[in-house]
Amino acid sequence: MSTNQKNFFIALSIFTFIFVGLIVFAVPANSQTGTNLITSFTNGTTYKYDDRDGVETFTSNGNNILSAKETRKNYGGATSNKLILDTTKNYTLTYTYTRTSGEVPSIRFVQNRNGRSTIFGYGTGTELNKFAIAGTNSITFKPVQSEGYIEISVANDTKTNFSMTNINLVVVTPVAPPPTQSTILGPITNNLSKKVIESPSASPFSLSVCQGESVLVGFDLYNVGQNYSHTASLYCRTVPILVSLGPVIKHDKKVIESPGRITATSAQIDLSSCPDGSVLVGFNLLDMGENYSKIGSLYCREVLSKTNSVQTILWDGTAPYVDIVAPTSNEWNDYSNWNTLNRRIQIQ
Repeated sequence: MSTNQKNFFIALSIFTFIFVGLIVFAVPANSQTGTNLITSFTNGTTYKYDDRDGVETFTSNGNNILSAKETRKNYGGATSNKLILDTTKNYTLTYTYTRTSGEVPSIRFVQNRNGRSTIFGYGTGTELNKFAIAGTNSITFKPVQSEGYIEISVANDTKTNFSMTNINLVVVTPVAPPPTQSTILGPITNNLSKKVIESPSASPFSLSVCQGESVLVGFDLYNVGQNYSHTASLYCRTVPILVSLGPVIKHDKKVIESPGRITATSAQIDLSSCPDGSVLVGFNLLDMGENYSKIGSLYCREVLSKTNSVQTILWDGTAPYVDIVAPTSNEWNDYSNWNTLNRRIQIQ
């Protein structure tokens, strides 16, 4: 393979990777995983976990409160490192709480590190202010202020003794709405004058199916019956650019399904639909009526990927162009002529 040929396939691989990657990453999944924003906990600057003599009774390691005791019956609390959150996003706080004795602490998003600070959004119903629950649990909230602290604290005149480990705060990736027919397929086109009641002696593949690279999404069978000279409408939508369809294949099916059943069995569905991996593009309902034992035809096309045959070659950083159509053998030998072929895209 010449250097120019190698460079072409290298660039084509890069372009394909970028293009397919855009489609793959355009549909984010719901996620509560990611970087934990909590790195440490420290005893409150004013209201500490302490004993009757004012000796601090709090130990921590990273995002773990190993021991927190309040025996002075004063306010007591500990706060995380300073957080800067996005008020347009939801966050999930997870923790494992183990009670030894005393009252249950509160989990709050607050203004400062004094140990029992003002709760952001208090009384609005949007604030983070929840009692801890024994075991491993999670809380999802949307902050009303950006900068603040996660506080684990108890109220005045309260004793407590507990540990809280694996305290994690991560942003919740929003759930992307499922792709709709309109976002996957092209606009609906009305394919007029289709012989959906096909002549038994005529080829079904041109007169009774959607045109081009499109699939069937609806139909209009007004005034269509046993007279196969009548025509009707098929409503079709084009498939995405990275998908192609195989040839039209006729499948004899029970298109008039057995009546009287609330739900169709898998066997019934197999008898009345296109095979797995194929989509419907047309049908033949000649002489179909109330007798569900009769057999009609479904015209189906296999769904193919246009990227299955693309070869991936390691890129050496020397190929800045991608050909839309593979050059002929003569064009390989005249690299300078590519400029006039209008077949390449420069990668920025």
